[in-house]
Amino acid sequence: MPLLDVFRRCPSRGRTLSSACGPLAPWPIGPNYPMENDPPTVPCNLYFDPKEWSHRYGDAIYTIEIVHVDIVDNVYATYELEIKWGNHKQTIKKRYSDFYAFKQLMAQQHNIDHQAFPPKTWRTCIAMNFLQTRKMNLGIWLDQALSKNRELSQAAYVRDFLELPPLDE
Repeated sequence: MPLLDVFRRCPSRGRTLSSACGPLAPWPIGPNYPMENDPPTVPCNLYFDPKEWSHRYGDAIYTIEIVHVDIVDNVYATYELEIKWGNHKQTIKKRYSDFYAFKQLMAQQHNIDHQAFPPKTWRTCIAMNFLQTRKMNLGIWLDQALSKNRELSQAAYVRDFLELPPLDE
């Protein structure tokens, strides 16, 4: 009986999910598969730029966009992140200090270039033009960090920061 190759294709760039995420496909199928010596199937969760993302990609591909900035009690700002994966969408709010702590964690866990990260200010600044510029720069930094490092986009602490459900669900 001939063995068939099963390819799970990633809709973007014509890659297979195996080339994007590790050993998922191609796998021959037959009466004895999966076998004990086969490499493990790794859950795949990849980040895509919002311009490239589509809900048709399914739950394995997610995207993030910073859509709004709010000033809270004239004291601090929160950034509203819209996270989409498959047919799901959620909105979360983060402060600059949350992003800064996330950046520090990324520096400990992965070797990431943080040159695009907007710098801290000496004093709290809640001017809307400053906050809009910072929102744009945080979005650029987040996009660059997640799109350049596949392992980072799948890391558990990234999922925690984005308040995404665990991979095993």
